Amino acid sequence: ATYEQVDYISLHMYFENYEKNTAEYLALPAKLDRYIGTVAGIIDYVKAKTRSKRNVKISFDEWNVWYHQRKQDAERMRSWDWPEAPRLLEDI
Repeated sequence: ATYEQVDYISLHMYFENYEKNTAEYLALPAKLDRYIGTVAGIIDYVKAKTRSKRNVKISFDEWNVWYHQRKQDAERMRSWDWPEAPRLLEDI
């Protein structure tokens, strides 16, 4: 069973306000709570179903508040001069 091989499950979430709806934007932490609660519930369900003694932990390791517009970012990226990185190691 996969459950026995897992130590952590990684969660990611980004908050955006593209609709410029302040009330919905400020309510997003409730969505985050439901997300974490749902994943925790699934972990608990699988643990009980498999009768495992192991605890799978949650690693909330990627999150951010994102306030840029994609169009704005695309324009900015096109205007930047992106130098090519030097080769650090090449196996021939």
